[in-house]
Amino acid sequence: MLPKAPIALATVYAALASAATIDKSLIVRQQADNPASRNEVYLPLPGDVGTPPPDMATISQIKEYCDTSSSPEACMESANICAQRLLTNRRERLIPVHRIQACAKRNQATALDINNPASRNEVYLPLPGEVGTPPPDMATISQIKQHCDASSSPEACMESANICAKRLLTNRRERLIPVHRIQACADRIQKPPSAGEASTSSSVSAAFKADIRVDTNRDGVVDVTGSSDEEGKNEWTNASGAIFLANIGDSNGRCKQTSAFQSPDTPLSQLIKCHDADDDEQRAPQFMAPMRTMPLPDLSNNATGSLVIGVEPARSQVRIFQSKGDKWQIVKDDTVISAEDLKQGLTLGVDARSTRLPNGWDGHVSVDFIVKDGGSTSFDSVALRVAPVMIHHHKQAVNKLFSSTVRRAGEVGEAANKALDSLETSMPLERLPTPDVWAQDFFEPGYMSMPGPDGKPISLRIVLEGRRGKRDSQRLIYTQLRDTGVGAADPILRTRGYKETVIQATLQAGGNTESIPPYEFDGKKFPAGRIILGGDDTDLPRQLEFYRAQEVQDPLVLDSMWLYVKHVDEMIQFVPSQTPQGFAMVAVDPELGLEKLREASKAGHGSEPVFSKTKVSSGPSIDEFLASKANIDATADVGRRMNANIDLIKKETGLADDAIFRMPMLVGLRDDVDAIVRPGKQRRRSITRRQNQTEAEALDQELLVVLGIHGDEENDVLAADDGKVDFQLERRAGDTPHMSYLPSLVNGVPLSDSHYMAPKPFGPEINGEDIFETAAKNLYQKVGLSRVDFHDTWVFHQAVGDVHCMTNTYRDTSDKWW
Repeated sequence: MLPKAPIALATVYAALASAATIDKSLIVRQQADNPASRNEVYLPLPGDVGTPPPDMATISQIKEYCDTSSSPEACMESANICAQRLLTNRRERLIPVHRIQACAKRNQATALDINNPASRNEVYLPLPGEVGTPPPDMATISQIKQHCDASSSPEACMESANICAKRLLTNRRERLIPVHRIQACADRIQKPPSAGEASTSSSVSAAFKADIRVDTNRDGVVDVTGSSDEEGKNEWTNASGAIFLANIGDSNGRCKQTSAFQSPDTPLSQLIKCHDADDDEQRAPQFMAPMRTMPLPDLSNNATGSLVIGVEPARSQVRIFQSKGDKWQIVKDDTVISAEDLKQGLTLGVDARSTRLPNGWDGHVSVDFIVKDGGSTSFDSVALRVAPVMIHHHKQAVNKLFSSTVRRAGEVGEAANKALDSLETSMPLERLPTPDVWAQDFFEPGYMSMPGPDGKPISLRIVLEGRRGKRDSQRLIYTQLRDTGVGAADPILRTRGYKETVIQATLQAGGNTESIPPYEFDGKKFPAGRIILGGDDTDLPRQLEFYRAQEVQDPLVLDSMWLYVKHVDEMIQFVPSQTPQGFAMVAVDPELGLEKLREASKAGHGSEPVFSKTKVSSGPSIDEFLASKANIDATADVGRRMNANIDLIKKETGLADDAIFRMPMLVGLRDDVDAIVRPGKQRRRSITRRQNQTEAEALDQELLVVLGIHGDEENDVLAADDGKVDFQLERRAGDTPHMSYLPSLVNGVPLSDSHYMAPKPFGPEINGEDIFETAAKNLYQKVGLSRVDFHDTWVFHQAVGDVHCMTNTYRDTSDKWW
């Protein structure tokens, strides 16, 4: 389970946390020697009841910022208010310094940059969570006062403005309310409600009514003939409100055709920035959400209109386009809409430049439609939210199966390609042009979707970066996989400047991101499934916060730190099944593995070898394996930790014992497994034969160089923004990772609800039958997977990976999550 206490990257934070000048509830995370790093202030979780945020005066970056402001004392007071405010209802553990600075700047005055006529006039209103804190008196806002002074009834206008400010504050997510919204609201109220009345009814001074509509009821169309999309259109909830997409594909390969994408030296941070929504041109209108305004035929020819996108950060992330013949034209806040267009009604589309982000834009946006004619103004608004990025689950049909390409000549290349060819007998492969054979790890396929016509969702694939390694395979995400209808993103947010001196980079791999199929339990619903990640209390994958920010597949963290590779896909998997919940869990069980060996020994087969695969070493016999205290101890340790993982899954999902299937495995310490499975392995990367090295050991060593050890600290290292490795992975002291002696039988690929692709285990053969393969086949058939294809991928197992590790999938995206 996730701990309630704040989580930190121990090595990075240790020195900072011990600083006497900083409160224990605070960690300032920065790299003093790295000016490019992003400064972040650690604030306690909302669950830490009674723990206030630290005094911002103790934060050097905040103090320096306020000292240079026009009013240092007011700035510091505002910064402390902002810290408390940002803490409220906050899921993320890290609050960037720049957010507190920006908030403090806004909070020093009732208007943003009020003395700057070029800036947008916006009134800062307190968050709804600040009970008892009223909005400022609108008479203190110069723009509002000037507006009301020029009206026919200044007193009534000002009273109305204060009512409007309070009304707009309710259910408001944004911290800034544009002045024009208060002005327009005040103009609509001729006779304000009596004191204390909060009625929304009012007479309208204008002879016309602005009316903008979106797909509020999520049926895929905007209702312009009835009223089905009117109720609740200006408030987004989980049950109602328009959804739109981050239009971040690469239609027709525009980006890929540029010289920057042809150069291997172009930084990844530059590749990420190029996509369909990186400017003001609409390249993929099929991925816009519809928006309409109702015709206003009675307007004069002098009428004008405008569309205004909420406030930052939404304003810079959302685009609105107007249909003009066969083209789409960008509509900005300062775009003047003609009377002719207003009379006919506007056909609009909306998309986003970005996904939901932690410590950033949460995807919410309001769009205001303002119409002015003569001295009258009418105003209307709608609320939308960008769809979450979701991870696939194994009940979704496979559309495409990926692997990498091995072009190495000789025995190693032949063996690797033979293994890949074997997989083709189960399903055709698309082989990606990279020598990084761990296709599961350098990207994680996801998707986002919104309602479409006829009940069919409109979806956009989103390929997420996994771990970055020496083989530079992550560039393929942007130079090949991103395309028409396929976007790409970095959930680890490296472009923000997040850099660590030490990190368990293997946790960032796609193989460490899996999911539970959709379920409901204990009052919680997960219509798109639920993400599971591997890690532990002190080592969490960076992408955790990105997935949390999507707010749909709330991640569970399982203990995977007992594994050398530390990937959740090597110990647990959820597959389609005829259980009440429609799926089953298959989990490795080392105790069951020993039980299989004991049964064989008891039947008189103790002298048979544990491994039926021809290799350098003959390996132990069944009785020798059972006599090893190291193996027995490793089994007990892993069994205890796996039982804890299973208990957590049961607690969170309600999965019954008869829907949990335990798969036998044989586990040992890394060095013990290496000595048998990969005896030619060396820490130094070289294929130069050492003295007394056998031919087989030399070949074994070459294999490890060609394929790369899966999860190895010299291979799976997290790279900087430019894709170049700038530090080495360092393991925690006392860490004794385990490995599976045999290929992991849960590390396969469900190809359908009845077809499973698994690695051939090469366990003990008794009477000509591999007892582990038989056990796996029987188990999967009991689950409901009637066809199980076992493939000889031993060459990849020697590099510490199996079938799931060496493949990846695109799956169906038609499921509704709303």
